[in-house]
Amino acid sequence: MMIKFSDYIMFIFQVLFQMSSKLIFGILGLPILAVACLFTRRPREYAFDTTNFRYPIEKRGIDVVCKHRADYIAKGASGLWIYERLPDWGFITRPFDNLNYGLRGELTGKWSAHQDGKEHTWWAMFKQAAFRNPVNGFRYMDAFSCQVDNCYIYYTGSEGPLGRRDEGIVEGWNFVKGVDRETDKKYYSFQWVKQWNEDRMSRIRIGFKIEPSHKNRGDLPVDKERATFTVRLNPWLDATPLED
Repeated sequence: MMIKFSDYIMFIFQVLFQMSSKLIFGILGLPILAVACLFTRRPREYAFDTTNFRYPIEKRGIDVVCKHRADYIAKGASGLWIYERLPDWGFITRPFDNLNYGLRGELTGKWSAHQDGKEHTWWAMFKQAAFRNPVNGFRYMDAFSCQVDNCYIYYTGSEGPLGRRDEGIVEGWNFVKGVDRETDKKYYSFQWVKQWNEDRMSRIRIGFKIEPSHKNRGDLPVDKERATFTVRLNPWLDATPLED
């Protein structure tokens, strides 16, 4: 199945639907999150298999915790990540909860460093859920996420992955289409990356987080990876090489 002109038209409508849905739910969720962040909980287990995470998980009492990365601790991270989620109020909090890593940001400590080690406060958790990662619960709903391992993948442009990599900045563009093997539902993604000089680059990403590299995921049914919808317009990003 090749990419056709009609796919670009469907991509535009898909972007409008996804963006308007996120905006409406995001606004409705502000007062809900303001209250829910006062009643957070610390589940004993992850919602998903913890072996999928890059960093080891250690269980201490009722907490699921791990140490932050040393480089983020040096930048102000608190040093310890704890799995903390919204209260289980059914459909009221489900669209806004983060089953992956909760309200305290990444396990690495990146968000903690941005919050000067105060990621545990109400204000930091509210910002994480309401603005930095709004309506994150959409990733677990079929209408708003693409199950990558169950899709046929087609693309035009660069194979990628594009962006900042260990070997440097990978430039290019691609338009990717994912087609669900069972329902034939289509998901789209557009990316463009350009490096202007040694220090700066631009990146545009609109659509579901599907990549040409997901092409063979159908051979790995245990992955159960879901690709969410995103809009990232970054005209002037840092392009300096990553430290060893």
